[in-house]
Amino acid sequence: MNISGEPEAYFRMSPEDWLRAEMQGEIVALVHSHPGGLPWLSEADRRLQVQSDLPWWLVCRGEIHKFRCVPHLIPGGALSTG
Repeated sequence: MNISGEPEAYFRMSPEDWLRAEMQGEIVALVHSHPGGLPWLSEADRRLQVQSDLPWWLVCRGEIHKFRCVPHLIPGGALSTG
């Protein structure tokens, strides 16, 4: 569940939801959506993806787009803030 105060712009998952998911078994991907948005990960999405070290699946326009983690493609380095 997205708990962001701005769910149309940002994705945030509660630690409790993450722990609940881990207790169900291995987490193999993170899935979120861009309702009415573009079918690719934003720069913020890619930075969070690197931190999660998981493939991300994006639901957009009725299709699922799968993105593997590629830290070397993030401008300024994987964890750079500027």
